[in-house]
Amino acid sequence: IRYRLFYSDKTGCYSLSIRCTNHESWNCIKHYLINCLENSWLYISPSLTFPSLHELVDYYSENSDGLCCCLKTPCFIQGASSSLFHNLPKPVEVKKSLNWQQIKSSDLLSEERLTEDSPISLGLREAVTTYLFMTDDLSLQVTPNRKGRQTKDT
Repeated sequence: IRYRLFYSDKTGCYSLSIRCTNHESWNCIKHYLINCLENSWLYISPSLTFPSLHELVDYYSENSDGLCCCLKTPCFIQGASSSLFHNLPKPVEVKKSLNWQQIKSSDLLSEERLTEDSPISLGLREAVTTYLFMTDDLSLQVTPNRKGRQTKDT
C-alpha cells in the first residue's frame, strides 16, 4: 500500500492518493481531498482536524477512519520537490480551556516564568494585573444592607 500527497494551486487544497494492492482489486487507486480550514488546520473528514500534514499522515498511518486502508509507504517521485511539508503555514497552537475552579490566584499574580503546559497565558496574567491595578484606585466600601445583600456606599 503506497500513498502520495499532492498540492493543487488551482484549488488551494491537498489531495491524497492511495494505491491499494489487495487481492480483490489489484492496483486500485483511491483519491481523497484534504481540505484546509481558515486557521490552517487540515481534514479529510470534517470530524477529524489536524494542525499539520505530518500529523494527518501520522494519524492515518495508524487508523483508516474513512479511508480505504491505513497509510503505509509514501511514494516518492524522482525529481519531485520535497517542499510539500515546508510551504505550510505554522500551525496554530490551541491551549486547553481554563477550568477556573482549579486556578489559584497566586498563579495569576506570580511573576515566575510560565511553563509550556500552563493553562495561564501571559496575556491573561497581564489582563488580571491591569484590572487589579485600575480597580485598586476606586476605594469603594462594600457594606451589607438589611436583607443581607451587599451595596456600594458612595
